[in-house]
Amino acid sequence: MSIGLVAGKPRYRVVLVAVSFFTHAFEETGDVHHCASHRPAQYVDLRARLDNAAHTEGRLSDLLRDRTGKLPDVLAVEQELARVRGEIEQMEAERKNMANQLSYATLRATITEDYQAQLQVVPPSTFTRLGNAAVEGYRGMVDGVVGLALFLLSIGPSLVLWGGILFLPARLGWKKVRRSFAG
Repeated sequence: MSIGLVAGKPRYRVVLVAVSFFTHAFEETGDVHHCASHRPAQYVDLRARLDNAAHTEGRLSDLLRDRTGKLPDVLAVEQELARVRGEIEQMEAERKNMANQLSYATLRATITEDYQAQLQVVPPSTFTRLGNAAVEGYRGMVDGVVGLALFLLSIGPSLVLWGGILFLPARLGWKKVRRSFAG
């Protein structure tokens, strides 16, 4: 009889280099799903937009440096240059974030265990069972002796102290009681 017991459905964030190793390792124990995404295409598109913006920034800087014109034209070029620079910084931050996300992959695994009941054809022999009982009895006896010794060692000093303190009053009390019965 075989019973499939689901042990769990964990999610793992794995470095891309190790995805094939983890996928192979988990396929032996269950079902593995690799969550793929379309991030590489987005990354390439972002990289192209970033390159174009950098090229535009370079042309605007050259235009501002080489040509002198009316003040409104210069201000317009400077505003456009500031806008392009802002876009470049925003795209750089997005690229760094994507690069971090691209270096990991998410794996979902359903790990199952197949339990098969074992039929024990030959039970342990009577001699083995008696030997096991003797060993357990010996262990119990040793544990009892050690437990008694630990108890006496932990409480013994207190008993000696209180016995010494109460011995004299108890003896005097006992002598009074004996005299009252004798006399």
